[in-house]
Amino acid sequence: MLGAFDLTFAESGKLQSLVAEGRELLHRTDYRYDLGGGRSFAPSGWDECFPTIEAFGESGAMGDLVGREPEMITSIHGVAEIWRMPRYTAVRRFRRDGVSALKIEFTVENSSAAPIEFLWASHALFSSEDLHAVELPDGGVLRDFSLDGTSAKYFVENARPVRMRGGDFDCVLQTDQPYWGIWLNKGGWPAGRPAGFGCVGIEATNTAADAPRGAAIPPGGRFDGMVRLSVEPGEYIRL
Repeated sequence: MLGAFDLTFAESGKLQSLVAEGRELLHRTDYRYDLGGGRSFAPSGWDECFPTIEAFGESGAMGDLVGREPEMITSIHGVAEIWRMPRYTAVRRFRRDGVSALKIEFTVENSSAAPIEFLWASHALFSSEDLHAVELPDGGVLRDFSLDGTSAKYFVENARPVRMRGGDFDCVLQTDQPYWGIWLNKGGWPAGRPAGFGCVGIEATNTAADAPRGAAIPPGGRFDGMVRLSVEPGEYIRL
């Protein structure tokens, strides 16, 4: 338990359950996508994609970290996950931030002699079951989460926080990154089983794409990213 949130982790390092005020916020499914090399991806929970989402260079789909078990350190201050890779070390930290907020901090240090071209996507997949609306920074609002066999991914600039309205409280997402990746899956992914499940991906990212576009960590350099999720009283009235 960290503040208002109850966290449960899988052995793979995935944050598989995030409960606030008795409500599960994250999407959960038993479906698994084979990433090869003994790794698999469950389209649920909260992962960190680095240095890519699509296969790129030496990294496969969903990047290097998804499906790879980290070293975990738990203390009264929070939870830290550490992935020690051949070229770099990545750390994800969860800590309480005030009474009703959770801060997720992600750090990569390049220990190699070459730059690492990368994107970081804090790959959070939220349940659409109790959602009434998702208010986006560009003024757009997602309201229809019915399963119609479609799936869409796009990016919006981080002009303001994302607000998820549902139930008796709202969840507000903030980041220090320039973009949000928005994935609205209404049962269209995976293509082989349309209308199988629905979820809403809201991913803080440094790049408006699913593969690197020129950003690089130099030798000995470091990248830091942050996402903050807070709980606020709900004001949405479902009509």
